[in-house]
Amino acid sequence: VCMQDLPVTFALDRGGLVGADGPTHHGVFDFSYMRHIPNLTMVAPRDEIELKRAMLSAANSTGPYAYRYPRGSGRGLTSCNGITPLAPGCAEIMRQGTDATIIALGPCVYTALEAAEALATEGYEIGVVDARFLKPLDEKTITTCAQQSGAIITLEENVLAGGFGSAVVEVLEQYDIVGPIKRIGLPDAFIEQGSQEELRRIYALDRKGVTDTVRAFLTSTGVHARSGNAK
Repeated sequence: VCMQDLPVTFALDRGGLVGADGPTHHGVFDFSYMRHIPNLTMVAPRDEIELKRAMLSAANSTGPYAYRYPRGSGRGLTSCNGITPLAPGCAEIMRQGTDATIIALGPCVYTALEAAEALATEGYEIGVVDARFLKPLDEKTITTCAQQSGAIITLEENVLAGGFGSAVVEVLEQYDIVGPIKRIGLPDAFIEQGSQEELRRIYALDRKGVTDTVRAFLTSTGVHARSGNAK
């Protein structure tokens, strides 16, 4: 499909941790095995409105297009202005921050926002970016955030090996941008059965886990000390 650049859509159900479906059904490898295939566009919407936009984009695409969505319910969001296609490789800055920027993909964007809000009460200024696309990446937004904030944190519900965080690291290396970076995701292992809430807690992918990881990372790198904000 990708070699011939065919207009085929791949709808990736059960993206991320799926809980009760068991270890055979966790969708935690697709970022790693799909992002290296030429001609493929891949998006991971953060909510149901963005999913509708991805579906419209896929329908309009002249080449292979994949969108990934999780198991479970949406956030109850509705669009009052209609649905428009996504501009390929266009991220969205959800929150500005100077101490660090969390670049997230999929529903993890909301976890990143919750963590940033929690850390704001401690005096940290954490930016949040919804990358939207695994491929093509918004290299301009990624590099700009890396240059303007003290550190970069990536967040994904995928194995870290070869995943979204690895793709961001590759972009930074390509542009010779050196700075503190932390990848948050799943280990190189098969994930056991459990509810989504339980598994996110176990693997520190819930609000508390991400907040604690980011705080520890900033403390270890001294980013908060340079900002002078931390209490």
